[in-house]
Amino acid sequence: MSLHEEKRSILEQAARKLIVKNTSAFSMLGAAVNGMMNGGFDKEMAAPVFGFDAESKEPLDELILISILNALDAKDIDVIFQRYAQRRGLKF
Repeated sequence: MSLHEEKRSILEQAARKLIVKNTSAFSMLGAAVNGMMNGGFDKEMAAPVFGFDAESKEPLDELILISILNALDAKDIDVIFQRYAQRRGLKF
């Protein structure tokens, strides 16, 4: 796996964790995922919140993940990599 692919994978893992964990900062995301799991949250409801096309053929969880990744700025990404590397004893 190239360094670019590895970094992308780390970002995706981090974003997925943000979606799943229902912390106060991400309570809306947690509620969205819980709603998706229970079938009560659909693309039409999520589209205006996350800024994607409700007619997209992509799965809802992927659309939300892409929206979160697009919202990360360079500082957020740097923090994610630093924390990941620190836990794994790696250096990027």
